Amino acid sequence: MPFRHLFCMRKFFTRREKYDYIFSLGDGCFGANALQLAGLRRFAGPFDWLCGLDLNKCVELLLNNFNNFAPNTNLCAEYEKSPESYDVRIKHIIDCLASGRRVLLVYTGNTATLADARRALDSLQAKFGNNIHMMLVLFGPDIKKCKLYRINPDLYYVRTLSWDKWGDCDNKKSTRMFIRALAGIVLSNAS
Repeated sequence: MPFRHLFCMRKFFTRREKYDYIFSLGDGCFGANALQLAGLRRFAGPFDWLCGLDLNKCVELLLNNFNNFAPNTNLCAEYEKSPESYDVRIKHIIDCLASGRRVLLVYTGNTATLADARRALDSLQAKFGNNIHMMLVLFGPDIKKCKLYRINPDLYYVRTLSWDKWGDCDNKKSTRMFIRALAGIVLSNAS
C-alpha cells in the first residue's frame, strides 16, 4: 500500500497495549534509547547498539538462535569484548520469544517496508507463536508529527523525523517525537 494512502486509511492507534517484554531490533541505538527513555526497556538486547543489520538479518538470527552471530556480521567488536554478556542477552531474547508471553519487537531504520515487516512477523510467529508483535519505525525527511498506527492486530507502523535530520542517537527532537508516539504502549508489571 503506498504511504500516501496509509495515513488516510489507517486509524491512529489510541488504545493502550500491554506487553510483557519489549526489545529493540536495531538498527543502531535510536530504538533502544527511545524505549529506555519511555520506560519500556527493562533489559538490554543483542541488537540494541548494532548498526547495519537490516530487518531480514535480525529475523534470520532470531530464527536460527543466533548461530554464527559473530562471523555473520562485521559489527561485533562489542561481542568480542564481552561474549558472555552478549550470550546472556541472546539467551534472554530467545527465552522471552519462546515464553508464550506478549513480546513487542521494535525495528528502526529506513531499509524495511511494511511487506518486509509482515513477512518477518509471520516467520517469527510460525516459530514462537502469535504473541509476538512488531513495530516498524521508518524515517522521513519532513515529518512534523510522529504518530503510531496499528496496521493490523500485531503490526504497528511509525514514521518519524529522518536520520539525516537528527544524525546521532542523542537527538532530542526525534526521540521526543517517538516517545510521544509510544504513549499507547505499556509494559505489564509481571516480567
